[in-house]
Amino acid sequence: PPRSTLFPYTTLFRSEKPQTFRFQIRIEPADLLLLKENDRYSGQLGLGLAAGSSEGVALPITPVSLQLSLTQEQFEQAAKNGIEIARDLAVDGTTQTIRIIVFDRSSNLAGSVTIPIEH
Repeated sequence: PPRSTLFPYTTLFRSEKPQTFRFQIRIEPADLLLLKENDRYSGQLGLGLAAGSSEGVALPITPVSLQLSLTQEQFEQAAKNGIEIARDLAVDGTTQTIRIIVFDRSSNLAGSVTIPIEH
């Protein structure tokens, strides 16, 4: 059956910077619609993060657009290991969760995961 969502596998690390976390997001290329153009596989992703406070309020963070352009070798590596995206995110003391949203602009599929934050 066709898939209806992406699933971003995510790991969270505390950064050396105060009140900052590093997110390592891995996406399976099979979940994406990557178009082969000449000798490259290309696609465009949207990445959004939202911080949730203790009061349940979501504090949006500016979405990022990511352009993918993979050679055959990079595509084969990504098929084995996934496509990794790393981002640092500064949070304040009220942040209790981070929601990560990934959107494949080619297929219009999206996926998200919510991660609890421990200060």
